[in-house]
Amino acid sequence: MLSLPRHRILKRARGSQRLVRQNCDTEQYIYVALALDITLGLLSSRTARAAMTRITRAFDENLPSHLQQFLGISDAGIANSIDRFVDIMYMQTPLIIIDGNMTDPANPACHHRDVWSGTFNPLKHEILLNKQLVEDMVNASESRQVLRRFQFQFVNLFFHEIGGHLLFTYLYHGLPSTPRQVTPPNWREQDQEEDIGESGRTLETVVFGGTVEFFDIPEARIKKNKTLQPHFFPE
Repeated sequence: MLSLPRHRILKRARGSQRLVRQNCDTEQYIYVALALDITLGLLSSRTARAAMTRITRAFDENLPSHLQQFLGISDAGIANSIDRFVDIMYMQTPLIIIDGNMTDPANPACHHRDVWSGTFNPLKHEILLNKQLVEDMVNASESRQVLRRFQFQFVNLFFHEIGGHLLFTYLYHGLPSTPRQVTPPNWREQDQEEDIGESGRTLETVVFGGTVEFFDIPEARIKKNKTLQPHFFPE
């Protein structure tokens, strides 16, 4: 019996709902998979696991009592649940869709929490990637320095979506909303719904000391400008 690849990456053209599986020898698959592998290492680090434990505690304490999963459970108990999640990610990452229908450059990736029951199957849960952004990364591959910056961006995106959002899909069986108290202080003035928090940005803030912002750069500028930098906003 053939084992499934750890990463399942598909692509969808703009205006289409048809998903096309990407072969593991394509540039898009290789660069996206590389970012996923680096992210798994980051998620398994002591710092990241401690941050996810801390955020989960805040998440749980700000839910109605009937939705709480960790009432009366120690931080060590929460950490055990997070370790199980990370172990699952090492065996199988979520379905990755390079999505041509994501056309807003300000929206590079997203994860929609879906209700689930029974055994958690990562392939039933998706992370969507902005197709143009993935193509820009591939087009930048001739410059090792620029490619590294794109890789940093995608690692940050996966860290945000997996550790900051998919984790709570897993822990709370698809509970759709993050408590508003789970929001970094420097994010409260951003464009967001008042009663919904931002667990992904909170994870970035706890681990990195601030949130990381990236700006859409035309391909011509990528080739000419070798000093493009991600933007970091400290807490």
